[in-house]
Amino acid sequence: MRERTATPLAGILLLFALATPGAAAQDTALLYEEACDGGDFIACNVFGLMLETGEGVPTDLARAARLYQRACEGGELIGCTNIGLLHVTGLGVPLDTALATGLFQVACEGGEELGCNLFRAFEDADVVDPAERFDKTGRVGDAVSGQPLAGALLELVGRGVQAITDRNGSAEFVGLPAGTYRVKAQRLGYRDSEGIIQVPGGPRFLVLMTRDDVADPGEPGRIVGRVSEGPNNWLSNVEVAVLDQPLAHTLTNRDGRFTMREVEPGLLDVRFSRLGYAPRSVKIVVQPGRTVEVAATMFVEPIELDPIQVTARSSFLERTGFYRRAESGSGTHITAQQIEQLVPQRLSHVLQNRVPGLRIQYGAYGPPPTDTVPFSGPASSAVARPMSRRSNCALTVYVDGRQEMMEVDLDHWLPEELEAIEVYTGIDTPAEFATNYCGVILLWTRRGN
Repeated sequence: MRERTATPLAGILLLFALATPGAAAQDTALLYEEACDGGDFIACNVFGLMLETGEGVPTDLARAARLYQRACEGGELIGCTNIGLLHVTGLGVPLDTALATGLFQVACEGGEELGCNLFRAFEDADVVDPAERFDKTGRVGDAVSGQPLAGALLELVGRGVQAITDRNGSAEFVGLPAGTYRVKAQRLGYRDSEGIIQVPGGPRFLVLMTRDDVADPGEPGRIVGRVSEGPNNWLSNVEVAVLDQPLAHTLTNRDGRFTMREVEPGLLDVRFSRLGYAPRSVKIVVQPGRTVEVAATMFVEPIELDPIQVTARSSFLERTGFYRRAESGSGTHITAQQIEQLVPQRLSHVLQNRVPGLRIQYGAYGPPPTDTVPFSGPASSAVARPMSRRSNCALTVYVDGRQEMMEVDLDHWLPEELEAIEVYTGIDTPAEFATNYCGVILLWTRRGN
């Protein structure tokens, strides 16, 4: 699907289909064949192109390669480039990029421009950093008029990379690793065209496309295909739909196959969706009255779950019922972590800050200075007693589940000694600690743990 041109290009030139129609092409093929047999090596090259592209004659890549070889040996250097391109892809000849590079070099040394471009591209590819990435800009035009073709689909075959040409006929492939790529061009009303680009090579390539005569440009086309999630693992009940064509939708059967008829021709966006799988989208060109085959692979879509919160709980407090009572919603519950956040010097400071409805009653001299060491001796004017603001009565204090029978000084206990604190007043007091109507304070120490 290509024809060489002597026009200098900055990159690799894609070859395009000859524009000779039907019966005239057959007559032309006979003339070129006779001329080639008579020693006209230009004719050998052109006849090889016809055999490669199937223009007017059945496609025969092996015979095309032999004709290119005759042209090359006869001094028609574009023939050297042509057979080199066949060796790049392995079409009709063995895949051999080293031999192809040598043929491009022969063509280049004789002044053949495309051969030089290809030779430099393949030489550069041998020294490219594998991690380096390159951009390629393609231009698509009409093979006869040369006018740019907008809305053409360019695809890197086997790579799943697609691009659509803009109104200038241009499209860009971004971030390609070094290598050899087969590019396929499709557009409504034109024959498909394929060719090779080498990365890095030059930054641009050209695709020229030939018009395709059809009896009815509006005749519906058809899409058939199969959907899988891996080799021989076919997916049923996948919804297949064409964007902007409400009637063009269906489901895959148990073998993953689907068929859509009466599809409007053009550049289409086909969507694949199924619960539990990441949706897929592919662009295709449906020609009037023709069938396009599509193969799609879908992948399981991770389902995002709410984060799991793990809380380490004290087995001691679990046994004493602290967590059970905390979950009931009554009373005030203070953990060791919360005590540490307050950075208190005295236990009475913790309770004053965290427990509403509680006041601390001190002796005649009031509370001691905050920097005084907590009192640990017998009762004195510095004693801190827990009192209910509402009832003005003293709360009973339990330490590690045992009731304190003597007069209590809260500041007898250092804050860092405590694992947890519970405070209940009035009717909120748990039954097992309801020794008076006023309320209780439960101190759980690290010693009891």
